Amino acid sequence: MLREWIKFYRREKYCGITAQSALFVCNKWDEVVNKTKPEEKEHLKKEIIDKLKEDIPDLDEENQIITMSVLKAADVKSTFDVMNDDLNNLMIGLQRLLTLSVERKTDYFY
Repeated sequence: MLREWIKFYRREKYCGITAQSALFVCNKWDEVVNKTKPEEKEHLKKEIIDKLKEDIPDLDEENQIITMSVLKAADVKSTFDVMNDDLNNLMIGLQRLLTLSVERKTDYFY
């Protein structure tokens, strides 16, 4: 999937896809946290960011990379009927992405 997105991104002037038009979700992050030391977790996150930045130099790691556990988010939502921070960050990222997508498509087609 990433390879296909990169193909579009590299031909930005033809289809309107930019570095900002992606959101990367690292699911099962709770397993990473539980099975590794804190410094290994940070190393893994840096490795993911570096790999993505090889092909997408303009990547905004603060807003475009979300680390979360979908199972934990679903559990909190069903138990307490609230969104945990991970799910909230994902929703904010999706809202930003959808708004940006509409703006980019409008610019591209008109």
